[in-house]
Amino acid sequence: MGRVALLAGALVQVWSGIWIWENQSIWLGLLGHVAGAVLWGWGAIILQPAPSREGGWFAGVVALVVPGAGWVCSGLAIALLRRKPSREKGRTLLVWRDRNLRHDFELGGRLSGRSSIAEILRGPDPVSRRSAILAVKELEVKLALPLLRKGLQDSDEQVRIYAQNILSGLLESFEGRIKELERRSKKSPVEVATMVSLAEQYFELVYLDVAGDEETSDHLLAKAVGMLDDAAKRAPRDGHIALLRLRYALRRRDVAGAEAALKKAEALKIDSQMVLPWQMELAFQKKNWGELRRLFEVFVDRGFVNPRIEALARFWGVDEAL
Repeated sequence: MGRVALLAGALVQVWSGIWIWENQSIWLGLLGHVAGAVLWGWGAIILQPAPSREGGWFAGVVALVVPGAGWVCSGLAIALLRRKPSREKGRTLLVWRDRNLRHDFELGGRLSGRSSIAEILRGPDPVSRRSAILAVKELEVKLALPLLRKGLQDSDEQVRIYAQNILSGLLESFEGRIKELERRSKKSPVEVATMVSLAEQYFELVYLDVAGDEETSDHLLAKAVGMLDDAAKRAPRDGHIALLRLRYALRRRDVAGAEAALKKAEALKIDSQMVLPWQMELAFQKKNWGELRRLFEVFVDRGFVNPRIEALARFWGVDEAL
């Protein structure tokens, strides 16, 4: 019916144009043009999918207002309105080859994806938990590790196996990157970027709590600090190295080293918004509560944005501007 209406509208429009051309009778021609446009518009509305049908009148209006050339614009309008809306991409995970175990996880945002997986892992259905633990592979390492640790404690053996396999794969990738960087660091001369990347990998193992026991963590931290010190000698004006040195010293609870790194960062005139959180951590480790409160006041007065520090500032009663 829609196509018939479109054809009839087009024929009436052609007839009205011919009538005006041959008989010079504009009123009857315009009447035919209006009738043709109404038929065309009605057909255009009928042809639209139900969700976009309310916008189908647009094609008829274009054909009515712009005689002749309006058909072209109207045809384009019909084509655009009939396009299927793009579907959001999801991820379909198959556990073995059992289609009954398929689940879709909407991972449009990493944090929302992590939240959804965590809820499923707390649920009672072991089949859903198996698929959820497999979806952890799509997340960043720092988001994946807490979920994998939870999976290792799951009551279902298959969930525990999946979690262990994924965790082993993550650790192997870490070890592979470290070995490659260590190989490159043995070349002479060593690039500063290689030294910094290797120090960051050592620290990442400690930060993610996958280094093993405390003794291994201390050893890796010492290697990371030593690597940064060597890099700082080659690039004394590099602010990124100074900030990493400050952060790693705080992690080791090396107050003297942190103070020296802080002086270096201040001398390099690094953005105070980047340095301030580590100043707060240093004041906390020194138990200098007056200095810590002063730093919270600086944070609030300068209008810096950091949700975690804002919560701490409220705890300390420094929240007038928050």
